Amino acid sequence: MPEGALSIRLTALEDWQILKQIRLASLRDAPSAFVQTHAQASAISDQEWQDRAAGLSEPRIIMAFIDGKAVGMIGGIRYEGEFNMASMWVSPEFRQIGIASKLITGLKTFARNQGYIQLILQVAAANNAAIQCYLRQGFQLCDNSAGAAPSFDDNDRKMVCLL
Repeated sequence: MPEGALSIRLTALEDWQILKQIRLASLRDAPSAFVQTHAQASAISDQEWQDRAAGLSEPRIIMAFIDGKAVGMIGGIRYEGEFNMASMWVSPEFRQIGIASKLITGLKTFARNQGYIQLILQVAAANNAAIQCYLRQGFQLCDNSAGAAPSFDDNDRKMVCLL
């Protein structure tokens, strides 16, 4: 198990290159888990990466660092009055040690502080490991018909967690 000091925090302007690197790494590692493709993310301008890191555009990103190295990320998107979780990813060598839990907790806190009462996500129905992780974090499977950002796959499952 990797060891070191773990920190979870919102990104800032100076994190833009790290954000870009970790997002591209996530899309190479698990392309079917995301709406955005590696090619689409690669085409984003440096200015847009800077705006995302600074919180000037969505998604609002929280990253996990171990001893200063970015090892995970999670995003939050406001959609039709709801707060949606997006872009959840942990580097393979840092999985199963609680980083996903800490990222989710960080996003829940951020959403609650913004006045939201629930957090919504969509997950591929075949991604049982992610579904189990989200269930452990207080999410419940629910009706797919309303409230979540548009799905990239009709087989996605909607999950909701009250904050």
